[in-house]
Formats: sequence, C-alpha cells, structure tokens
Amino acid sequence: MIINLPANFRYGDKECIREGILKIPSHADFRMLMYQLAIANKGKKCWYCGRRLAHSEITMDHLYPQDLGGPTISDNLVPTCGKCNSSKNNFTEQQYQKMIHVDEDTKKKLRSIYYRQNEERKKKGFVLPKTWVKQKKIDTISFSLTVGDGYRGKQYNRIAKFYRTYHHFPNPVIVDKVDQLLDGFPLLIYAKDNGIEKVPVIKLDNVEKM
Repeated sequence: MIINLPANFRYGDKECIREGILKIPSHADFRMLMYQLAIANKGKKCWYCGRRLAHSEITMDHLYPQDLGGPTISDNLVPTCGKCNSSKNNFTEQQYQKMIHVDEDTKKKLRSIYYRQNEERKKKGFVLPKTWVKQKKIDTISFSLTVGDGYRGKQYNRIAKFYRTYHHFPNPVIVDKVDQLLDGFPLLIYAKDNGIEKVPVIKLDNVEKM
C-alpha cells in the first residue's frame, strides 16, 4: 500500500520525507506521527461539517472505524471537530455520510440498521479495501520477542477475547516496506503464544522505520 505524502513533513526537528519515502525515526510514536501526517495532508477543517479548527480542537476520526479493523494510518484518518467525531461513532464514513442530512427519525432507523450490519461484519472479517490487507507469516516480520508478562495486558486480552469469539483477528498489524513492525505488537505476541503462523498485515511500501 502506498500512503499519501505531502511535499514536506517534519516530525519534531527532523525532515522525514526523502525521495518519496517517509522515514520514521526509531524513537517516534507511530500513531502520533500518523495523526500529524493526516493533518499535513488534509488540513485543519472538520472533514464532515467543514468548520475550521484550532489545533487544540482537532480530534482524529478513523474513516474505517477501529471496531471494524480500521488501522491508525494517515490514509484512514481525518481531522474532525469533537461533535462530528462523537456523532459518527463507530460507523464507516459511507454510513455516516448517509445519516448527516436526514431527519432524526430516519437517522435513528439508519443507526439501528448499520449497527446490526456492523455487528454481522465483525463475524466475517475486516471492513477494509481488499488491496490493503495481506496474510503474512509472522516469522517474516521484524520485531523483538524479548518481552515479559507486562506486555500481555489489556490490549492482549482484548485480542484474545475477540479471536476466541470470531476466530479471526480484530485488526491488521502494520509494517514498513521491509517488513519492520510499526504497529500491532500485542497481536503478534498473541499469535506467537498460540502457534498462529499467519496474521493480517498492512504493508506501507513508501514508509521505512529508521
């Protein structure tokens, strides 16, 4: 997957785009960097109502919600005001756009329909473009296994419960162009603990962890 990049982008005091590749510093908080990249790409207006936002007013919405496998990558993030973000809740962008300009009774009916649809979707897999996600063997992904029980906390337990319930993972892990892990460590640990050889992966082909 090739993510959209602005002409210039800095993380802290470092220029991070060189020859069309986003170079992520090893110390960077990946999710925070993706938030900043989304703002650099899309500006500071609410994606849904169009209101211009002060930096402190910006909240980040996942176009494909996290509950349906939506990753925290810049192409899946848009700046929003708090009101629109709260109203959209865990619906997809397409679903929410259909609810914005209808009366309250219709909106209530659509919310009920979409909620049931999304619960059914969870049983089957992600609500993501098929081109985004591939299955990859975990032994091809570069990440450290020198961990202790402290890494098997709330996120790990959430993944375990989801996998036991639906028999697939709640979200893909994210790797860079050379298969270095960027996001999804607890999921890989759960897979390793349970002898699961392959996991869903989003590979960012124009991103490299330094």
